[in-house]
Amino acid sequence: MKDLISVIVPIYNVAPYVRKCIQSICNQTYKNLEIILVDDGSEDGSALICDEMARVDTRIVVIHQENGKLTRARKAGMRMATGKYVGFVDGDDWIEPNMYEVLYEDAVSKDVPIVLSGLYRENDEGIYSVREATCYGSGLFSGDRLNDLKNNIRNALNWSSCNKLFLKELVSKELYKVDDNLSGIEDDFFVAGCIARSSRLYVEGKIFYHAYDRVGSATHSKHSDYYAMMDRALPYYKQMMTYGTEEMKRDLQRAVIDGILNGVENVLDNIFFPTYYYTNSLNISSEKKVLLYGAGNVGECFYQQIKNKKMFSIVDWVDKNLEISSKTGVDLIKPADIFKCEYDYILIAVLYESNAMSIADDLMKLNVPKEKIIWEKPIKVTELLGL
Repeated sequence: MKDLISVIVPIYNVAPYVRKCIQSICNQTYKNLEIILVDDGSEDGSALICDEMARVDTRIVVIHQENGKLTRARKAGMRMATGKYVGFVDGDDWIEPNMYEVLYEDAVSKDVPIVLSGLYRENDEGIYSVREATCYGSGLFSGDRLNDLKNNIRNALNWSSCNKLFLKELVSKELYKVDDNLSGIEDDFFVAGCIARSSRLYVEGKIFYHAYDRVGSATHSKHSDYYAMMDRALPYYKQMMTYGTEEMKRDLQRAVIDGILNGVENVLDNIFFPTYYYTNSLNISSEKKVLLYGAGNVGECFYQQIKNKKMFSIVDWVDKNLEISSKTGVDLIKPADIFKCEYDYILIAVLYESNAMSIADDLMKLNVPKEKIIWEKPIKVTELLGL
């Protein structure tokens, strides 16, 4: 018989989405699952939905507890878990039917303690971003190839813990180290610890996880206690630096600085401090009209920098996820409306080249000439500082 997989699902006030989430796990082609639903003090009927679905599928176990944030909920699920392998799914997301079958076969056939895959980011309009598991491609990582990934750990990985399958023994060593009160950055430390501890891992090229972006989710919330969280995180960073490679230690040091700088905007909304810089290596002249594509962290940094330095004219800002207009303070347009705009170039503002190429392909399908599409790798502030 195949090994048991424990799937842990923290749930907090996600009633409109949680039924689809749970059903996507119940419908997995890999049947030997233990589905642990952790109701983290929900007040919107999510708890009732969990209990209802547990009566239908005997593989479901429900834990009800007072609200204690994501990490505490995951730890509660881990204490209940009896599987050899562990996966995590957030209560407002959903997964493809064959996710755990493929990840399990990868783990067993490659004899690895962790399997990574990518994810789709989507909203009510559909998928607006594809995040690969790593920027180093797929396949088995060991020896020098794994060291290369570890040495660039803060930029090389998709940090979500939900698009991965872990050996439970590995999770037990790393999850309990993470402070329960960390919010928004807890996956970084947990996943980095698991990677650092592993001498082999496998990256699956297929993508199965659908991360739904909703207004008010932890992903899009600002944290006024950001610096307090960084203070709680520093001991874990330091602990990780004791067992990483020398280059990984330096990379983690740069990650600490990045985290502190990112906190400026979280604490002081009226101060902008870019964490990514646009160098204008193509020397776009000031009279040119440019559409900016991408309104995430990179896009916001580019937008403010280009505006402040008056590099050229940004005639519109494009993103598939129009809901983040409230974050940018600027009305966004959909890619499908680009044809209404007059422009000389479309500047793609994303971190990874693979994402930029995917966006470029989509733009060319909308009849945007290839020569009008540009991308250059964003420069991190720590790189400018020589760190």
